Amino acid sequence: PHMSSRFTKGVTFSILAGLSAAMASVCGKLAMSDPTELLTSALTLLPHNISTTLSSPSTFLYFGKVFRVFCFGSIFLSNALMWSFFAKSMDLAGSLHATVINSSLNFFFSAVLGYVLFGEPLNGRWWIGATIVMLGLFLMNTGNTVMDTNTNTNTKDSNAHKTTSKKAKAKDEIKKKR
Repeated sequence: PHMSSRFTKGVTFSILAGLSAAMASVCGKLAMSDPTELLTSALTLLPHNISTTLSSPSTFLYFGKVFRVFCFGSIFLSNALMWSFFAKSMDLAGSLHATVINSSLNFFFSAVLGYVLFGEPLNGRWWIGATIVMLGLFLMNTGNTVMDTNTNTNTKDSNAHKTTSKKAKAKDEIKKKR
């Protein structure tokens, strides 16, 4: 089955929307968590003389607040990107495809990012469920693309027939007037 370029772009925007929504979740978790552990880890990556200067209580508190403001801003940016990508995907791939892809990939990316960044557990049952969701998503998209292709072909044939019929009727009317 051949996927149209328009549909492929729509799917790509849906994937980006799902990833952007997952990033908003990550930023939300970071914004609401205590930044002490993260900032302490970041200080260990810096040279000793800089980390000693930055680890003073007042500087540490300041960077904690700046970090939270940055994370809250990132929530809004990620959501704005998600809505922009989602609107484009609905226009290009249709609302059903866009919604299913965006929602399922948001779920998937949120879980994987939670596992990678925060050490949240993902057991075997989760992986089985995620695989079934992704398989269903794949089947739905490939099946509907074949149906769309057939529908478009039939619609084009029907429209060509209608146009030919209209031209024939117009010619007949002109002949009758003469």
